[in-house]
Amino acid sequence: MSVCATSVLIVEDNPGDVRLIEEMLRETGGPDLRTLNADALAQGLPMLREETVDVVLLDLGLPDSQGLDTLAQTVAAAPLLPIIVLTGRDDEKLAMDSLRNGAQDYLTKGRIDGPVLDRAIRYAIERKRNEEALHAAAEHQRLLLSELDHRVRNNLASLLGLIEISHERYDNVDAFAVSMRQRVQMIATVHTLLSRSNWLPLPLENLIAALLPPGAIDQVEIAGPALQVPVRQMPALGMVLHEFITNSTKYGSLSVRDGELRIQWESVPLEDDVVRITLEWCERGGPKIDQPHHSGVGMSLIDGLVNSELQGEVTMSFPPGGAHHRLVITLDAREVEVNSQRAAILKRYGFSTGRSQTDLHDS
Repeated sequence: MSVCATSVLIVEDNPGDVRLIEEMLRETGGPDLRTLNADALAQGLPMLREETVDVVLLDLGLPDSQGLDTLAQTVAAAPLLPIIVLTGRDDEKLAMDSLRNGAQDYLTKGRIDGPVLDRAIRYAIERKRNEEALHAAAEHQRLLLSELDHRVRNNLASLLGLIEISHERYDNVDAFAVSMRQRVQMIATVHTLLSRSNWLPLPLENLIAALLPPGAIDQVEIAGPALQVPVRQMPALGMVLHEFITNSTKYGSLSVRDGELRIQWESVPLEDDVVRITLEWCERGGPKIDQPHHSGVGMSLIDGLVNSELQGEVTMSFPPGGAHHRLVITLDAREVEVNSQRAAILKRYGFSTGRSQTDLHDS
């Protein structure tokens, strides 16, 4: 059989019809083809759960079930399986009703042969897969729009909070404008990353790479185990990393050609599916940096985001050898797990689930 089906369940109570159908299947079937038979619906429904079945050939006139109710019970028991109604009634209305109620095809006994049955099975399987893909696409779109609405609202709230913090600490309008432009650009960068990943978690190294200035990548060493950053925490972590990078670019090791920066992290799983991340930020070869004022906008943002959004703590020190920051945060692993299941569904149907680190540098 030139179809993907290797296991066909025949729900038919007439032994003669069963033999005829099996002969048709053998006519075009391959060595791996397997047929199962149930002579009543009560026998066939459990087989859908207990056996591996690729397609169902269903008679609507069974000893314990008649008509469309037979089809309805079968669809309810196996909504993802393609079902072909194969009955002795040449009834156009029944055929249309069957198709409307979940059957992939309606065939009349006595009017089919092996090639016709083979083609019907192949088409039924393909149509069912297409239907499933369309349902997955629709669900993906619904989730994406809901996520987008939520994230846009959060971004606007973050922006308003940023304006509130910043305007109280800047006397110079130009300096305020530059500060706001840089931080709004960071929010936009994270938003773009999430959009490209279909609002799924992204590797931490991808987030860091997207925030680094283009000319600084050769000065930075990134080390740590594979780590997915949950969507809801990515803007906050992005803002904290942006503040670190901005300070280093202005005053630290990334402000000079020979400066070096090493970013490394480790993760420890805790109870209740919470993962604790310890990130070390170590700079070398840059100019000496004076200890910043804790009343500054950057320090206020870092402290507030780490405490409220990342459920952690941050230690920032500025020894003569270069800045050394230690960031301890918690990530909600349950969100990563839920989204990884969603990512598997999207990948199955060909949706993009993110871009590589190289792609991010090239964009």
